Amino acid sequence: MVVGFLFPANFLFYFLLVWPGVYFQWQINDNRCILTDLEYYLDGKTPPPGNNYEFPFVKKQLANLSIKIQNDMQIYYFLIYGLTAFWIIGFIRYYM
Repeated sequence: MVVGFLFPANFLFYFLLVWPGVYFQWQINDNRCILTDLEYYLDGKTPPPGNNYEFPFVKKQLANLSIKIQNDMQIYYFLIYGLTAFWIIGFIRYYM
């Protein structure tokens, strides 16, 4: 989703469907990503109770890139605003 706005024009339509779909499923799944739930299921673990703003998948990927973010809400805002900005860029590219 981060680099989808760079796709060729004929694939941008699919990219434009992904971010609203992910955001919608977050809203109906108590701010939990279905892919994170699937990851927990496949690892045989149970998701941690309580705080739904822990972002285990994103933290793991950031750790692989040696990027440290202290606050979970910083990750939340990065995801919401960053992915929305990339989606808007893709939307503009699609219609141009």
